[in-house]
Amino acid sequence: MSNKVIFILIDGLNFDTAVKELGYMESLVVNGLARRWKMQCELPSNSRPLYETVHTGLAPIEHGILSNDHVRLSTSKNIFSICREHQRSTAAAAYSWFSEMYNQERWDIVEHSEQADENQLIQYGRFYQYDDYPDQHLFADAERLVRQYQPDYLLVHPMGCDFFGHMFGGDSAQYARKASRMDQLLCDYIPAWRAQGYQVVVSADHGMDAFKGHGGTRSEVVDIPFYLVADGVEGGCPGELADQKSVAPTLLRLLELPVPEEMKVSGLVI
Repeated sequence: MSNKVIFILIDGLNFDTAVKELGYMESLVVNGLARRWKMQCELPSNSRPLYETVHTGLAPIEHGILSNDHVRLSTSKNIFSICREHQRSTAAAAYSWFSEMYNQERWDIVEHSEQADENQLIQYGRFYQYDDYPDQHLFADAERLVRQYQPDYLLVHPMGCDFFGHMFGGDSAQYARKASRMDQLLCDYIPAWRAQGYQVVVSADHGMDAFKGHGGTRSEVVDIPFYLVADGVEGGCPGELADQKSVAPTLLRLLELPVPEEMKVSGLVI
């Protein structure tokens, strides 16, 4: 198995919409090329706390980033720091909050939109600040990072589903069509990245409700998809509900890196 990983974290995509609208991803599942879990996100079901959860394997109450207003660098072992400890290269095409959590605590659009510094946790970055940044541009940013740097770990973080969910609601036609458009981008890029030897994970931070929000415990907010497109994967859909704290150890297993003892939830079985 290749130990290079691309993690596509689709902001604000709930489970039911993913299953209904991600036709390409579901075709991979049906044909035995991907495995899909129903996953439950941690609480509070807001973005910044869950960005840290999926990279540390810790619940927000454990890692301490409890709201979107908690702006600080990560103080926990995380995927980026573990990669750097083992001389593995890292990159991200992602929202500016990731730069604030893993590189510089305060975001500056001029200084930090493009980053190339081998001493940073995220060595190569293309970061955006506005929620309506087009997903098509974000995936193109990610592809440029692949072509330029061939990172061992690449985070790809599109915001379109979350933006449309907040605008129109998680039960709206606009939200569903944005998810469908996301599926088109996935089928454009995943085959090429797989051909280059990348294992690919697709998931979400949280879902979206009909009231144009998230943060609480409604099923449409906490239920999210987790797709694994990797060498030797057993296709289909396991019956058990997956724990979002299992994302980080799963990524580390794919990267063939040690899982720290702080990550108490096991990685998902491939």
